[in-house]
Order: sequence, then C-alpha cells, then structure tokens
Amino acid sequence: MAYQRVQFSLSENRPRFGKIAGGVVVVAFVVGWISSGNIGAGVVWAVAGLVVGSIVWFIKSNSALYEAAKADLEKRGHNADYQVGQALIDSKSKVIAFVDLGAKTYDFYSLYDILGYEHQWIDKIDGSTNVWGDKIRANTRQASNQLVFKTNNPAKPLYKVPLINHRAGEEWMARLGAIING
Repeated sequence: MAYQRVQFSLSENRPRFGKIAGGVVVVAFVVGWISSGNIGAGVVWAVAGLVVGSIVWFIKSNSALYEAAKADLEKRGHNADYQVGQALIDSKSKVIAFVDLGAKTYDFYSLYDILGYEHQWIDKIDGSTNVWGDKIRANTRQASNQLVFKTNNPAKPLYKVPLINHRAGEEWMARLGAIING
C-alpha cells in the first residue's frame, strides 16, 4: 500500500470556546468577588479563569480532532488501537496514520512502508558546582525524547513524534517491534 494523505472532517460535537471559557470565567469571577468582597479581585479571578478555560478548550478541541481522525480511520476499515503523540496505529492491519491537527489531515501508511524507526534523545547533564567552579555533583538525564519514523515518501521522509520521557520511548520501541514483527 502506498502513502495516502486523507482529509477528515470534524463532527458537530466540537467543543465550543464560549461555553467552556465563558463558564469558567463566570464561576471564577463570582468566587473571587464573593470570597474577597471586592469586584477587582473578581476581575483578577475572571482573567485567571479565562486562561484556565482557554487551556481546557484547547485540550478538548485537540482531543475532538483526534477522535474525528480515529472515526475516519474506522470508516476506512481500520481500528486505531494505539496512539502515541500524533500517530495512530492499527496493530491488526498494520497501518499507521500521522495526524496533522492544523490541516485536519493524516498521512496514512502501511507499516511495511515504514523504512525504519528509532528513539532519539539528548543527554543533558545537570549538576552543581562549588565556589571555585568545580563540578561536585552531576546527573545525566535523557531529554527531548522522540520517535523518528523513516518513510518511503520523498515529500515527507521523516515523521517525528515527541514523547514525554525516556522510559516511554523504550516502551514504544518494544511495542512497535512487537506490532511490526508480530
């Protein structure tokens, strides 16, 4: 199966910014005003509520987009039983879709069209120094973890999927090996 770019549409169940943020702003304003007895404090709480409401809306909106992409995959006969970052994986039919939320598209590949994948990270050294500038303690940690997929698509040969930590990268490497070779 060759690479395909698929446009998906969002259903009407999309979270509305006004409902979420507006509700949080009103509640925050009332709580701030009542708890302090000062309208100024209510306004400060309302602004904080607007920030929190915006974050909640952003998360819910992205979640709705991923659900729309999953539903579109199901219409095409695939069940995305795994998700890592912006990648949806159907382990039974061995396909992967890299979702682009901004364009509302996903690039659809058979796992056999993936030429390779690897876990990449940067080793960061955190440490403390004494008064003379000598390192007295150093800790190495793996930061900027990501899975990199190499494809046979000349227009987009690499897909980088960010990961939360190094352990997640190790788990996904093992899981991908089991899916592809299983």
